[in-house]
Amino acid sequence: MLECSKAEDGCLNGEAYADILEFRTIALANGIPAHQDLVRLIVTDHMGMRLRRTTFTIIENDRSIPFGIRPENGKGVVYTLKPLEEKRSYRIKVKATSFDHRQRDIRYRTTFILFISVSAFPY
Repeated sequence: MLECSKAEDGCLNGEAYADILEFRTIALANGIPAHQDLVRLIVTDHMGMRLRRTTFTIIENDRSIPFGIRPENGKGVVYTLKPLEEKRSYRIKVKATSFDHRQRDIRYRTTFILFISVSAFPY
């Protein structure tokens, strides 16, 4: 994590740390039903403490991607919108924005890159 100390660090006003990038790889069997939770994304600060005042948004994705995200107790839950019935790979980009205790100032920004691979077989 890059601590924000000057404007050229790429930090927004009030942020503690510059944008954090995290990668996840998920391998799934064919036949996963619609509305199935796949992964819970959790954001932590530089001390490893969970940041509960966080919003999650899927960004920069093809509208045909069969995944959604919903908040759940400070986590972002990625789930299926429709059944996964064919072998295919997906790349999803999720932006997580964590706020201070007043919900006014952004303290952390985290970008998750998810690589989801659906097998040709139901295992």
